Amino acid sequence: MGMMPLPPAVMRACLLLCLIGMAILAAFYLRRRRLSALEYVGWGLVAILFPLVGPFIVILSRPGIPIRRLPGEKLKRRKIRRGRRSIRLA
Repeated sequence: MGMMPLPPAVMRACLLLCLIGMAILAAFYLRRRRLSALEYVGWGLVAILFPLVGPFIVILSRPGIPIRRLPGEKLKRRKIRRGRRSIRLA
């Protein structure tokens, strides 16, 4: 009672879906970075032309400047004095 192996067409489809998914993740990562149009196209081509390692290279190289703060970063807190109360801003 052995398991039947997956047909090659199903395996190719799964591989293709994984590669497309990784390229989409790299594109969403690049959207969070401040890049020129040429840089965005260049890094996007790296993610697409090197299917297995391209998205990892794009994400690990961290091109450009982040647009928003990263989830792990803490905000600096400051106090503003108004009359007798102090208001804490994030």
